[in-house]
Amino acid sequence: MKERVEIETTLRHRETTITEHLLVIKRLEIQRNEHEQVIDSLNDRVESMKDVKAQLGGAHQVNQEVHVEKDDIREQLNAAGDFMLDLEQKVHKANATSLELL
Repeated sequence: MKERVEIETTLRHRETTITEHLLVIKRLEIQRNEHEQVIDSLNDRVESMKDVKAQLGGAHQVNQEVHVEKDDIREQLNAAGDFMLDLEQKVHKANATSLELL
């Protein structure tokens, strides 16, 4: 009888331990699933950041092209301004010559 009580006690203790371990396993599985969701979310963000990085690289390229074109236009504007000044000097000289002739 005593052995039977000991065996039942041991059995209950082991069943309790098994149940506790099963609960721990369930909690760990839940945590694992939550961590996998976070990982998936972060992977999605990484992919979107890669897209943004590619777009930013394209924007930088366009920006550099705009600066080059702006410098070109500035040079053309300076050349046109120099040409206009040269023409004004020639007109002034022609006017002065014309006045002398009169």
